Formats: sequence, structure tokens, C-alpha cells
Amino acid sequence: MITRVDDLLDRITMYRLVLYVLIGLILLAEVLSFFHLLPFSPFSLLISTVFLVLVCWAAILAISSKYILSINNKHIFNPAAIAVVITSFATGYSASWWVGTASMLPAVLLAGVLLVRKLRQSEMVLLFIAASLVTVCIISLLQGLSVTKELRLLLVESPIFFFAAIMLTEPLTAPPTQKLKNIYGVMIGILFIPQIHIGPVYSTPELALITGNIYSYIVSPKLKVALKLRRKSNIASDIVDFVLKPSQRLLFYSCLIANRGKSAPGCTILRKWQQFQEGFVYY
Repeated sequence: MITRVDDLLDRITMYRLVLYVLIGLILLAEVLSFFHLLPFSPFSLLISTVFLVLVCWAAILAISSKYILSINNKHIFNPAAIAVVITSFATGYSASWWVGTASMLPAVLLAGVLLVRKLRQSEMVLLFIAASLVTVCIISLLQGLSVTKELRLLLVESPIFFFAAIMLTEPLTAPPTQKLKNIYGVMIGILFIPQIHIGPVYSTPELALITGNIYSYIVSPKLKVALKLRRKSNIASDIVDFVLKPSQRLLFYSCLIANRGKSAPGCTILRKWQQFQEGFVYY
């Protein structure tokens, strides 16, 4: 069963799968709101969706930030998150996450599992959720709140699962290695809790993600390498070989380990610059 699911997911690109998930969630929300299972009318949901996509200043910022808020063509912030943050500060109103409701939870969980499975980011996502759970328990105990009530609000009445699957895993603004991604997930998970604040500014999912994006930029390579397709050829009936050329010179390290992979004495690190005439860069 899992193999069949993986085969299906491998036939769909990541961004296309995200698009399908978002369209499906919007359609489901329209149906639920029609039966009064969401605190919004179908018309208001439709108008808000169209407004956000076509007209809203937040949507314009989301597109513009790809070019304005970048250094050396490398994105710093998640475009949707920075758009919501700027709009919130400008208008004084925070975003309303209609997707974070009990009625939407089953669909969000199913879609989230598929996306996380597609991206192979379950470790980072689980650490994010675990950090949020631990943080809300600690803060609830310190503030004398009901732990069970706060946990229910976090797991059922908040966008934690949608946020983890859709926004946290966005690859262009996430760190490059698994260890850094795990730290990234824990950091954002702690800041995700709304009780955390600095003076009058309380944490929101968008602010938590923006803070994580800053950390990601600091620990990540400060360069974006574009790949240009040189040629492609069919190796077998269902295997295609793509040969790509990087846009600029790359610094690479190679480590030769002797003694059947055992430690240091047999390991020589070679460092050099090389102009790749043909090659493939994998992130």
C-alpha cells in the first residue's frame, strides 16, 4: 500500500501536489461552510480567496518578495509568511486561519501526510510538533492554565498541521541539511505558541516562520545556483538522463575514506575550484 502511494506521489511534482491540496481544502471549506460547519459563509470564503489571490496586497507582496527580499537571488523569507506579517503590521489585524478548525482537521491531516511523505521531511515536521506540544505544556503550567484545554486548542483549533505540512517544509527557505532542518523545526515549534511574546508583540505562526527563515539564511549557503539543461537522453524505457550545467563556479569538497569507511587517518579532504562543464547539483 505504501509503495503504491509513493509511486503515485513520485508522478506528481511537489508544487503541483501543494496546488491540488490547497484547491481541495478550499472546496471542502466551501462545502462545510454551506452546512454551517465553519464560522464563515461560502460567499465570504470565496470572496476572500479570490481577493487574496488576485487583488490582495498580501498576495502582491508574496510575489514581489521573491525579488525584493532576496540576496544574490536567494530567498530570505517565505513569501506568504512575510506578506501576512507586513499586512498585519500595516493594518493592525492578524490573519485568520480558517483551515485550523475541527471540521477541517481530517482533510488537513490526510493532505499533510501526503505532502510530508512526498518531501521526505517527516523528521523535521515531527520535531516541530513535539516542540510545540512541550512548549505549550510548560507555558500552561507556569501560567496556571489547563494543560488539556491548551493542548486541545493547539491540536484541534489551530493551523499547526497545515502550517507544518505546507509552510514549514517550503524548500527554498529551509536549511540545506537534516541536522539544520531539525533545529529549524524545533525553533519554529517553540515560537509557534501564541503565549510567547516580547512586550506587546505576541508570536504568530507567520512571525515564528519568519524568525526561522532568518536562522535558515544565516546557516545556509549565500548563493543560489541555477541549472541549465544541456541535454537529456533516454537510457531505458522508463529512465531519462538529464545533464545540467550550473550557472557559476562551485566550491566542492571530496572526502576519500580508506580502511572500509573507518575514521580519520584514512580520510583526505581535497578542496579545489572547478568549472563544471556538465554536472548535476542536488539539493
